[in-house]
Amino acid sequence: GAEYSETLTATGDTPIAWSVKAGSNLPAGLTLDSVTGVISGTPTAEGTIAFTVVASNGAATNDEKTFSIKVDPAVYKIEVNPATLDFGSVQMGYTAPAMQNVTITNTGNQSVEVALPASTDYSIVAGTGFTNDKAMLAPNATATFSVQPKTGLATGGHNETLAVFGSNGANASVSLAFKVNSVCPFSVKGGTLGTDYMWDYDQDADWGELRIKTTTPLTISTNDSVTNAGIVTDVGEGYADNYAQVTFAGVSIQLGDASNARADKAALCVASGGLVLNLAEGSTNLLESGDNRAGLENGTHNVALNGSGRLRTVSMNGAGIGGADGQAGGNINISGNAEVRSMSHFGAGIGGGRGGCSDDIMVDGGTVTALSREAAGIGGGIGAPAPSPYDKIAIVSGIVNASSGEGSAAIGAAAGCKSTRIEIGFQDSYPCLNLTSRDGSTYLGNGVGYSGGAAVVRIRDGFFASDGATV
Repeated sequence: GAEYSETLTATGDTPIAWSVKAGSNLPAGLTLDSVTGVISGTPTAEGTIAFTVVASNGAATNDEKTFSIKVDPAVYKIEVNPATLDFGSVQMGYTAPAMQNVTITNTGNQSVEVALPASTDYSIVAGTGFTNDKAMLAPNATATFSVQPKTGLATGGHNETLAVFGSNGANASVSLAFKVNSVCPFSVKGGTLGTDYMWDYDQDADWGELRIKTTTPLTISTNDSVTNAGIVTDVGEGYADNYAQVTFAGVSIQLGDASNARADKAALCVASGGLVLNLAEGSTNLLESGDNRAGLENGTHNVALNGSGRLRTVSMNGAGIGGADGQAGGNINISGNAEVRSMSHFGAGIGGGRGGCSDDIMVDGGTVTALSREAAGIGGGIGAPAPSPYDKIAIVSGIVNASSGEGSAAIGAAAGCKSTRIEIGFQDSYPCLNLTSRDGSTYLGNGVGYSGGAAVVRIRDGFFASDGATV
């Protein structure tokens, strides 16, 4: 399909006449000029063709030579670069992201006419090589166009395959990605959206997530109770001081409901690194997770809770503060003048979820109320395995109200389970403890029915109130 031209030469007296030897043929579509010796034309069939050319000038002996011409198939092909454009995610009321450019290259051996692509959700602007939205590209030639999401798009993902059409079936495509999130229900002060924290909303699942990515201090609040979103701290591992620095200045997240639609969603989850959670003075905060997650869930990660505000945490199978259903609670430290009320049904008020033991737990100030319907107030959840001998529950100072389920210790282990070590008081610290158990059986140590060794309980100082404590 491409034009071909080649001139043959010979030495000798002129004029020289050129001809194709009888029984030999040029490739279809080509001719030999008998005067100039030019083979030219447009081949119409592919393949390698051998032929013999005769040169004569009237002398007794003519000269001849065999040639071959290879005719490649016609290739109509274009490629685009880049083949993927990701415009990220924005919130409703957004300003359109910056345009991104795409280059089209003719990688075939034939000229191709390319049409400017079209889209419903994206603006497409012609660049170099286009005239009246068309670009005629010779082999190896290029043209460009720009792509930009339109403003005012609805919430949700706007993923699209942008088709680029060329003549003779020379087509290509560009994958486009852009997402419009609903307005974030969390007010965040400090840091930068997209760098220090991200807001992502899945419209199909009606679920949003505020993900904290760095240790930059952030202050978070809500105007109303949030029922379809949670907070995740995800600052990464590897550094002793790699803690998200978060202040709650009036946060309310309520994910529990009669339909249990959010059973596997956490109000606040520490996914990596640690968390320092400060409760702003005078603030009231609520973290109610779905049934299978802890109210404030730290799993294997460390959490330090301080400040002078109030926090209430609620779960069914997870701990109020600590592990999710089937999960131990990571290290937990409560200090300052915070007022914390943490509740669970089958998990500990503070510590392990159902089937999970506690790691290190320290209360060193504030007023802490830890309640469980079936498990320990502070310690392990129902059915927890034996804890590590290196972990302990330390009540150093502050006021602690702990209440447990039937046969479970107010501080220690659930019924039939072994308690971690317990230490009450330290030097000149005088914690005040009010311990209750649903059946009045155990207040500190192992759960009723545990057949192993006695719990290790060390009481140095403090004030206790109970209705007939058994230690």
